[in-house]
Amino acid sequence: MLDCPESDSTTGVNPLVASANYNQPEIVIYLLEEGRYDIKFSELHTLMLWAAKRGHTQVVKLLLADQSLDTQKLSSNAFLSAARNGHVEILRLLVANASTNPLPHMRTENAFMAACEQGRLEVVEVLVSPTGANVDPSCRQNGGLKLACISKNTQLVKFLLDDPRVDPASQNQAALSSALTSRDIDMVELLLEDGRSNLSKLDPGVITNCTKFAPLRLVKMIFGAKHDIPIDTVELAYVEACKAG
Repeated sequence: MLDCPESDSTTGVNPLVASANYNQPEIVIYLLEEGRYDIKFSELHTLMLWAAKRGHTQVVKLLLADQSLDTQKLSSNAFLSAARNGHVEILRLLVANASTNPLPHMRTENAFMAACEQGRLEVVEVLVSPTGANVDPSCRQNGGLKLACISKNTQLVKFLLDDPRVDPASQNQAALSSALTSRDIDMVELLLEDGRSNLSKLDPGVITNCTKFAPLRLVKMIFGAKHDIPIDTVELAYVEACKAG
């Protein structure tokens, strides 16, 4: 990469890595711009992951701009970290780099799942966009929606439900089950309003367990839903709700 020693002769630690370890992005940027130090790929990997996690966009730009590096490998490793931590601009840089160095589907899908779990709507929008990573939002049997239902981000769930490829009824109503288990009233309400989620299709144990410590509003929602829930399930859920007070 650069025509300089790999490490500080007095410490044996690469100054770039040392600066990253102390979270000093300005120093890292200076060293990269000045071309002061050579660096091994393993250290580059560490540096890219640090920048993607912390949101240091300029560091990522400089690393991707170096034509002597295997940026496909660097992008692949940093993709998940940027998505999980919600750094949209870094993700866009990595997506743009992937236009000439495609990322494995597993990597982009992993990033999508992580973004859904963390409730990162902007990240998800970039990942599913045809001009972005073009991830199928129904991948892994609609696993993204299931994870989004425990993220507390109703806007993200609305976004996913608006995509015709996403089916909230898949995997035995997994999305609704996830929302109920989390006792997220707004999320349950959103799924039921969508019309494709159905309480009567759930495992009875999910409803019973949910009503044990659920807020009154959620219990009323379950019992008042216009779904053909088996009477024995309703009765058992009612008993559990009463026990819990």
